Amino acid sequence: YILKSQGKHSLKNVSGETELHELRIIENISFWIDPICRMLILNKEDSIAHPHTSSLFFCSVNCLNTYMEQDRN
Repeated sequence: YILKSQGKHSLKNVSGETELHELRIIENISFWIDPICRMLILNKEDSIAHPHTSSLFFCSVNCLNTYMEQDRN
């Protein structure tokens, strides 16, 4: 992210002018949550994808197998 100055502005209940900044997010950040262990997955290329659901990712084969087992029951 970057902070971009928006110049000095007068604000209520603040003596003198105050410099304001805009927060800009440079890149789009995506993440996924493993539905079994709730681990945060930041890089889907390093995760295990569900074989039939393109939006489900797992931190390990163990979690995928647990999910598949629960899905069968």
